Amino acid sequence: GTTMGMKRGPPVAAPSASAPTRPLTPSGCTDGGKIAAHSNKHAAKEVAERSGEEEVNRVATVQKQSCIVEDIMLSTALRAGRWIEARQRLESLEATGNSEAVQYLDDSTMERLRRINARFEDSLHELKPKEQDGWILNQTANHGLDFRFRLTSRTLEVVSSKVFEGVDALHAFIGLCEFDLQRKYDKQILDVQALEQVGTGDSLWRIVKQVAVAKEDNVLHVSCIDALDEPLGALWVSTYTPVLLAARNRNEATSGSGDRHPVEACGVTLPAPQDGSVRLELWKTVYAVTPVWRGKHGTTPHTPAFRLTCGLCRHPSQAACVFPVFMRREVDAFFQRFQTFLRDSGDLSWRALFSPNAEMYECVRKHLAEKAPPAAAPPMPLKLLPLLELSVHLPHDWADFCEPCLHTELAPRSNHDELG
Repeated sequence: GTTMGMKRGPPVAAPSASAPTRPLTPSGCTDGGKIAAHSNKHAAKEVAERSGEEEVNRVATVQKQSCIVEDIMLSTALRAGRWIEARQRLESLEATGNSEAVQYLDDSTMERLRRINARFEDSLHELKPKEQDGWILNQTANHGLDFRFRLTSRTLEVVSSKVFEGVDALHAFIGLCEFDLQRKYDKQILDVQALEQVGTGDSLWRIVKQVAVAKEDNVLHVSCIDALDEPLGALWVSTYTPVLLAARNRNEATSGSGDRHPVEACGVTLPAPQDGSVRLELWKTVYAVTPVWRGKHGTTPHTPAFRLTCGLCRHPSQAACVFPVFMRREVDAFFQRFQTFLRDSGDLSWRALFSPNAEMYECVRKHLAEKAPPAAAPPMPLKLLPLLELSVHLPHDWADFCEPCLHTELAPRSNHDELG
């Protein structure tokens, strides 16, 4: 079986060089004479050789996967969305053993581990910019909004933060991880489609939105990390565009192709942009949800609270983006819509229990409880879902699969039944 990219089982023996295998033909026969009866001998030989090569490759792949060693600490970290801890554990295992002879993760999980950790390290500079690097600081006292802005020749960068009171940090984490829920608080979004979701806080999405100047058809990674034990001390979420492979860049340089968008990511063939739409080459957002255990004067908040820090890096797409006042207004509006969504939405309760990320959310909930000081405000419970809201998540024929109640079970028992 498999556990988060780790597979175990007895190794499968590869075909021996001294004992060549007899490859299967397309009809399932192993006798070359039967093929020759229907075609010439030369064609039969080519089919047999090609089938034999495919079989050898298949057996080699199975052998490689079955030799993957499972480590309980590594698999636990991956299931809990602790990708930084998983990387550290993997480095420790490889440092104490023969990394060339032992493999702890399959290729797909290894790619995710490297990509997510690289994005996390890159985002730390985006979350804590230095003023001497050309950033403009602007604070809005009435809304408690901290806003920083920088415009270069190629990029627009914004970092802002705000404390949310009366809202649980876990709910904010779920609202950001469940990327399709953005439609609830971003009216520019026209459509969101999941291209791949693995259930450990990493997914690939297609998002179509109508902005002021054009319609965008973008593909974004969405990665989530429980980084409460890291120096950041927060729940981390980032959305970012896939990168072009180096080989593809070289091919474009020689062919003169103007298409600078990747055609594949995480083994998924990416859909082409819709006619009349644009696809962004650069889009990076990062969110840090930091629980607030203490108030301004060291007192314990009566209700749950957290600080949400957001960072954005992209190419300027419209002239208004170059004005800090415009961007600050956009950020403030986002915070207000997101807070309203967290307070009123019943989708968070459903996703916390039934999303592919549900196991990770439960691990994060327990981790938050462990990190909270004894006098901290209790976490907010999930919203109760009435049948009217619950029904939209159920298939239309759900009642057909319910066992009917037997009349004899519902009817009151007679005195004769009670006596025996």
